[in-house]
Amino acid sequence: MNEFLHTHWQDLLAWGVILLLFLFLRNRSSRIEGLDAVLGQGEPVVVEVFSNT
Repeated sequence: MNEFLHTHWQDLLAWGVILLLFLFLRNRSSRIEGLDAVLGQGEPVVVEVFSNT
């Protein structure tokens, strides 16, 4: 196990960074009730609607 980590530490670090960036930058779902508050701020907004039905 120690030899594996010594050999592949850069690969594991790269995958860890990719995972952290994904978790940090992903879109989070929000309730539709909060839409008016977001739209009322006067800044451009991208609204993405997804229906799982």
